[in-house]
Amino acid sequence: MARAGRRIPTRVLHGADDGREKAWLKAFLQSDEVVRVEEYVPSRKAADLAQYEYLGIAGCSLLSLVDDNTALLTTDAKLYYEAARINPRCMNFNHYRNYN
Repeated sequence: MARAGRRIPTRVLHGADDGREKAWLKAFLQSDEVVRVEEYVPSRKAADLAQYEYLGIAGCSLLSLVDDNTALLTTDAKLYYEAARINPRCMNFNHYRNYN
């Protein structure tokens, strides 16, 4: 997959949505500058990260995808904090929820 534009791995929606979140996320992910990423990360690679102790396999797998060209959209505050240290364009979707 080409690395043009922003790449955003995501898992953000919850069941108590009134439709606004889904509409916003759909528009966001369909914008021209966003490319969605689905990439296999070996468990050993994820577990080798220092953050494994508090992020676990899933969180570290997502974190391992973040770089200068790959931003993360998440609702996990700890994961967001670590990802934003790598790429400040990462977003905590809860910030959107709280202000809309």
